[in-house]
Amino acid sequence: IKDILFAMQSVRFPFCIICLSRFEKLGRFIPHEEARDRGEMTICDTWEVAVAFGREHPIVFNSHQWLGWTVADPKNVHFPAMVEAA
Repeated sequence: IKDILFAMQSVRFPFCIICLSRFEKLGRFIPHEEARDRGEMTICDTWEVAVAFGREHPIVFNSHQWLGWTVADPKNVHFPAMVEAA
């Protein structure tokens, strides 16, 4: 039980957040590194930072599976579906 409670209040990987309007303007998935370098992404490294961010900004969680070996969404299939779902 302690392990489950800990897992519910921790992040094992950075929590990467991008504003929906910025995401839509991209028109496609871009690498996290590119989004970070362009200042488009907020990265929360701890649970506490993610919770604090969420208190100030509504968050919609999305995840996707890569459809290509070198490009996440080579035919731009998942990107428009994620925009529509948001």
